[in-house]
Amino acid sequence: MNLEQAMQAWINASLELAAVMEVQGMTRIAPVLQLASGKDGELSLRIVTPEGEDEDWEMDSFWEDDNEEAA
Repeated sequence: MNLEQAMQAWINASLELAAVMEVQGMTRIAPVLQLASGKDGELSLRIVTPEGEDEDWEMDSFWEDDNEEAA
């Protein structure tokens, strides 16, 4: 499996997970994973509502906003 295939699998699983999260009223999950290297990894999924329904929303701006919050 290459990076593109892994990302697509992650996106597909995230869409299913987000649907379950919405039903349960959850807005964010961030499980910590034990990596084979012994390091920890964190996957994060957050459900956000765009500020304007007619507004175009791009993934790049989401990642920039998320990185600013983490800093």
